[in-house]
Amino acid sequence: GFTNISVSGNRLPYAPKNPAIFYNAACLYVEMEQFDKAVDCIRQAVAHKLNEMEEIKRQLNTEKMFTDFRQYPPLAEVMKNL
Repeated sequence: GFTNISVSGNRLPYAPKNPAIFYNAACLYVEMEQFDKAVDCIRQAVAHKLNEMEEIKRQLNTEKMFTDFRQYPPLAEVMKNL
């Protein structure tokens, strides 16, 4: 199942060249309420220069699936840098 998903090492070998993969992984982690891993994925998306950051920021601020995640303090730090 999704509980064994990992975004480190070579588990996502194409993510650095396609950073949207990091955002997609973050969404999965949010669904599983693993907010620390979701924040790490968002940081990776930023570090690898995901082009759609304005859209991602809008989604994080408005989409229902992120309601609880928006209350997670480490996300606020990441959001400041978007």
